[in-house]
Parts: sequence; C-alpha cells; structure tokens
Amino acid sequence: MDTLIKILVVEDEMLIGAKISMLLTNLGYEVAGILPRGEEAIVHVEENRPDIILLDINLKGKMDGIETASRRG
Repeated sequence: MDTLIKILVVEDEMLIGAKISMLLTNLGYEVAGILPRGEEAIVHVEENRPDIILLDINLKGKMDGIETASRRG
C-alpha cells in the first residue's frame, strides 16, 4: 500500500491556498492543511509532522514566512 505524501500549505490568501490544495490533491498528494499564519503552522507541524511545507514568504501576522521557516520544531 502506498502512503500519500502529506503537504502543509501556509498561505494567507485563502483563494490561492484553496487552489494550491486542489492542484496538489489532483496530483495525488494529501493536503495536511491550509493555514494562514506562521504561528499556526509551527503548532501544526509540531503535532502532525507533514512531509513537505509550502510556505508563503509574505504572510500576514507576527511572523513572515522566513521567520516561520527558521523556527525549529
């Protein structure tokens, strides 16, 4: 049995996040979630451990994508 690769999408523009999610699902990936903020992504990653994270650099909120990516979980 093949295990799907889990991808977390971190994108503050929900229409873009939904489109990315739809494309990834059509390509055979499992979308682990669509989150709008870096802070939420850090918590999600610690609890769920996706295989890949697609991270927008220009996130709204306290942390941008670069700061989010630099955090260790």
